[in-house]
Amino acid sequence: MKNKKRTTVTNTSQPEPLKPEPKTDQPAPVNHVTRLRTAARAASSKEPQSSVASLRAEQLRLITVSVLLIAMVALGAIFIYAKSVLIPFVLAMFISILVSPVQTWLVVRARLPFWVGFVAALLVVLSVVAALVGLLTISVNSVVAGIREYGQQLIVSIDQTTQLLNKWTEPWGYNVDLDTLKLNAQEMLRNLAASSMSIFRSVLQTVLFLTIFLIFILLGRNPYVVTKGFLAQIEAATRKYIFIKTVVSAITGVGAWLILKWLNCPMAEMIGVVTFILNYIPSIGSILATFLPIPVVLAQFGPSWKILWIVLLLGILQNVMGNLIEPKIQGKGLKLHPVAILLSLAIWGLLWGPVGMFLAAPIAAVIRVVLDNFETTRPIALLMGGTPFDEVFTLKKED
Repeated sequence: MKNKKRTTVTNTSQPEPLKPEPKTDQPAPVNHVTRLRTAARAASSKEPQSSVASLRAEQLRLITVSVLLIAMVALGAIFIYAKSVLIPFVLAMFISILVSPVQTWLVVRARLPFWVGFVAALLVVLSVVAALVGLLTISVNSVVAGIREYGQQLIVSIDQTTQLLNKWTEPWGYNVDLDTLKLNAQEMLRNLAASSMSIFRSVLQTVLFLTIFLIFILLGRNPYVVTKGFLAQIEAATRKYIFIKTVVSAITGVGAWLILKWLNCPMAEMIGVVTFILNYIPSIGSILATFLPIPVVLAQFGPSWKILWIVLLLGILQNVMGNLIEPKIQGKGLKLHPVAILLSLAIWGLLWGPVGMFLAAPIAAVIRVVLDNFETTRPIALLMGGTPFDEVFTLKKED
């Protein structure tokens, strides 16, 4: 048998393999309309996200401001309700800041026992309090003696001043009634006499609580611990402010006493002491101290040009000490804008009365330092320090 050869049929119509396209470095051309559509889609996808983020930030700011306002109202109510305890506590805190260097130096540097430093710091406080009480006693005795000596003369001077004012105001239909003024003055004196016992009781209670708080604060203080952070800033700023304010107030009080002595004004010592005390009240205290001698001068000399001389010389003294010398010595001081000081003066005077007005500037400085150490409340601290409104929120956006 013949072998049959197998034949394989090959498909000659198979497609040829694809040739690879030549690689080029340049991207494929994109139509201009396609680019615009792509950009529009990207912008439309980002716009909702950015609007939602800005809305959330705005809501957080509103919530923060609302919470701060509610907290301020609640704290104000607490400060009014518990002021009989909070006033001596705050005073004790500031006094302990002032006398703590004495305790630290005696215990750490001089290596004396702890109780020696404690007793020395307490004696410093009691000495200052005794000196102030002595000055106030002298002033009160001077006022009582002046009322006895110049009381009738003061009534005559008020009568003369009233008649003079009536001559000027009568053409315009205004008339000052002397009898009404006398009745108002008598009513005011009766109210003052009736409230003197309650005032004395309140002062005694404040001094008692102040002494107790100060003793426990000094006993609980560790002289070997070095304060750091914003607490150190608060202590340094408070010490510097109160020390410089005391020196400037003392110089102003002595200057007022010398001016009044030179012009033969009675009760010059009392006016000098009250000027020293009033200068602790920012802005308003110096104005009150300038016009304080007018009733005394009016009682002795009647309506005269000496009143203008006293007001002029005391005004020059207050401006030189308060606007020229004190800012140069104080430097940056408390880093508070004058508007912030006046606002603090009004708020703390409303809450705590005269004591709040004395403590307004140091308390505002403490609040500014505390707010500056938190990111959320830092813009408020910058505003209190005098940074313009636009710059504060510009810095906030950049951060």
